[in-house]
Amino acid sequence: MPAYPSLGPALKALEDGRLIRSWVATALRVCAILAVVAGLVGAYRVLKALSQSGQTGGGLLLALLMVVAVIMIAQILFYRAGAVGSLGDSRFTVIPIASQMLRSVGEIYAACAVVFGVGGMLFLWIWKQSPLDLIGAFAVALPRGAVAGEGSFIGGILFLVYMLVAGFLALIMFYAIAEASIALVTIAQNTERR
Repeated sequence: MPAYPSLGPALKALEDGRLIRSWVATALRVCAILAVVAGLVGAYRVLKALSQSGQTGGGLLLALLMVVAVIMIAQILFYRAGAVGSLGDSRFTVIPIASQMLRSVGEIYAACAVVFGVGGMLFLWIWKQSPLDLIGAFAVALPRGAVAGEGSFIGGILFLVYMLVAGFLALIMFYAIAEASIALVTIAQNTERR
């Protein structure tokens, strides 16, 4: 008789991935809800701060873009939570989950790049202001050289194209890493059968 008979089912669930898949799927759903709440609070704060300074047009656009971005992020996280939850039992527990997480990172970056590209283009066209100046520390994750010809129509188009290309490249890169990790599992399974 094992010394800890009550741990057996939990260890089996960990080993075949049921417990880990459940935890990760739940964590992704919680993160999606938190993203929406944080986005709505952030949009409210932007509106409040900019309305006090008299920049309601730009503040309204920025708040709207924040809401659009967090809704997209929440949808991606809910989708990936479902994908993680529907993964089957396997000897390789973490790699398929990590693959789903890598895909979600690429999707979130691409979605934010599209939203920020459209918003940046509008900021350049309407307010003749660099969108990178408005987001402070978050500008580190975005290409600083994207704003060429600030305040011009062409500058806005170039910024949008630059952000679309950056988002697409990030999506491809994270999908490639995710697929490479799954390929390793497939190679390991095929090697094991021989």
